[in-house]
Amino acid sequence: MFASIKSCFTRALLALLFFGASGATLAGPVYRVSVDTGNWSGSGYLNLTLSGLEKAAPVTATVSNFTGSFGAATYTQGQVAGDIGSGFTLAQGPSFNELLQALDFGGLFTFEVRLKAPPGMLDGAWFGVALVNAGIDAYADGLVGDIAGVNLMPGAPDAPWADARFVEIAEVPEPGSAALVALGLMLAGVRLKRRPQR
Repeated sequence: MFASIKSCFTRALLALLFFGASGATLAGPVYRVSVDTGNWSGSGYLNLTLSGLEKAAPVTATVSNFTGSFGAATYTQGQVAGDIGSGFTLAQGPSFNELLQALDFGGLFTFEVRLKAPPGMLDGAWFGVALVNAGIDAYADGLVGDIAGVNLMPGAPDAPWADARFVEIAEVPEPGSAALVALGLMLAGVRLKRRPQR
């Protein structure tokens, strides 16, 4: 009876690991973005955009886990929902999609972004990160465009890019990756256990 319970428990654990691993692999990668604003002083805005070609697939960007000296003011355009506490979702639509979040320059700011694109997308999309001035009429002093972003192209892996002078962008290891490793080790262990002894 103990062997039967052990076998049932093992199968349930394998199913749970497989479910957790497969769920993580279906979701897009998560990127942690760190922006050093030590070169600037005063206030301004973190500017996040999601854009694509006219027939681009409905890509979404979920931005969360903000840290740093952010202000209360938030301005949005297009399909943007949420707040800095619970996170924002930018959804690519017929209009330009933009988030402006107030901040105090001089420190380090971090956030995480998960990009999700449907399979079979035909046109690319771009998630951009920029810094703009307090008047929202120009980029922060010395900048002329995005300082980081992720390019999504059909049939190709995501292409993150960052201006190394100010930004670090790195993929966050997914819990599903650990689940896949555990699943592989467990299957290897079961295989070795069932191997006939010499």
